[in-house]
Amino acid sequence: MKHTFLATLLALAITASAALSAPANLTSTDALGKLRVGMAGPAVIAAIGHPNQKIRTPLARHSKFYSEQWVYKKLGLDLVFTNKGHVKSEAVWGVTANPPCTLSTARGIHIGSPESAIRTAYAKDINKAQSTPYSIVAGSIDGGLIFTLNRGKVMRIFLGDAKI
Repeated sequence: MKHTFLATLLALAITASAALSAPANLTSTDALGKLRVGMAGPAVIAAIGHPNQKIRTPLARHSKFYSEQWVYKKLGLDLVFTNKGHVKSEAVWGVTANPPCTLSTARGIHIGSPESAIRTAYAKDINKAQSTPYSIVAGSIDGGLIFTLNRGKVMRIFLGDAKI
């Protein structure tokens, strides 16, 4: 009985510790300009206009689920929409900013920002386990931001779930 209680207590402590150290899902609190994960297509069009190109791809063979990429070449933006989990509605799953994009995250990071600015703005949210020397993950790849670096400066920003 005593061993069962101690094992249960240890399991609860491990679970609580994991919950406290779990990376934040920044997709609900961060944005690129006015673009947010979960936005519907009409809201995106109202914010930045119609895309230059739309590319639809099934998520699996014979599946009713799909992803659709909206390309905004002049703005340096690619948005991925999906109906995964929402059979009849599309929502933004991810936003990628490349040059010449001028949009900033909610904490002021944009293409060209120095690495030090990311480390200051997202200090509490940097996921060291998922980051590399060439990319910094804030939150997690399941819901956050990925800053791709070149020579110590941001060259690409991804906001969303990178595991679509």
